[in-house]
Amino acid sequence: MRPRVGIYLVGASSLLIWMGSLAVLDAERPAPGANITTIGDSVWWAFVTVSTVGYGDYFPVTGPGWLVAVGLMLGGVTLVGVITATLASWIIDRIATFGQNGRSRTERSGDGRYSDERSGDGRSDDERSRTERSRTERSRDGRSGDGRSGDGRSGADS
Repeated sequence: MRPRVGIYLVGASSLLIWMGSLAVLDAERPAPGANITTIGDSVWWAFVTVSTVGYGDYFPVTGPGWLVAVGLMLGGVTLVGVITATLASWIIDRIATFGQNGRSRTERSGDGRYSDERSGDGRSDDERSRTERSRTERSRDGRSGDGRSGDGRSGADS
């Protein structure tokens, strides 16, 4: 999904810059006192405005030029937000992947079980904890796991 977002960002940015530069050039070229009068000036101004740098060397002087500037500013802030969110999402995914791989569980098989490095028995955590609970209950009752009482005698002898 992230490569697609990158393609969309590049496409949307290019379109935004190109359309903004053409619009501001159309609005500013005939205006008296305008300083955006060539296609080079308008493209430079659009790049600077979308990137939210705003050097101030070129600026619109007409109402329609100001509207184009506001649109480019909003587009630039949106662009920075999408880039930041995409980068943050990628970092969180990497941390989550590292966290899953960094545990004592080494592999996850198709049935949802993990292979533990220490025991290697392939049981799930639920199965392992049920076994431990039943052992604890048997030891409280005085029985061992093999049906004998706690003193080693079979149930028939006691």
